[in-house]
Amino acid sequence: MVPGGGLPILHGPGLSVGLGGDDQRATVGPWISGQLQWPARYASPEVGVQVQTIAARGGLEFRLPIGAYQLAASLGGGLDLVRVSPQPGTLDSNATLTPTRWSQALVFGAAVGIRKAVGTRFLVGIAALADLVPTAVHYDVNVGGQTRPVISPRRLRPGVVVEFCVR
Repeated sequence: MVPGGGLPILHGPGLSVGLGGDDQRATVGPWISGQLQWPARYASPEVGVQVQTIAARGGLEFRLPIGAYQLAASLGGGLDLVRVSPQPGTLDSNATLTPTRWSQALVFGAAVGIRKAVGTRFLVGIAALADLVPTAVHYDVNVGGQTRPVISPRRLRPGVVVEFCVR
């Protein structure tokens, strides 16, 4: 995932479960997923922040088998549960930091990908995705009575998923 706004690329392990499916015809089925994104850090002279996200999603997926391949497109939504840990800045460690806290953000997403059958029980694949966060998220610093954003992740976040599927 590419959040932008001062944060590095986010990545980490996930698990997805889908229902339905027929190797011979097009199908639509529900899916749910969860991902633990590794901590991402941002540091500025005044203050830093570490964020760690648990992404929970669900939705519907359309699957179209074509020989040994499966085309897939999905729509869904869910929550990003974000642990925000303020950190001292790189030049001055005397900043008054707010306590570590959890926040949540509603997320809508879409993905399109291709999978290839490997034997009768497995698929491997890749998908391009985009998540949309409807509300702006930002983390601010107050210096001398002036508040300004330190990081402000983009609301549209592209990403790539590498899949290993068991059927």
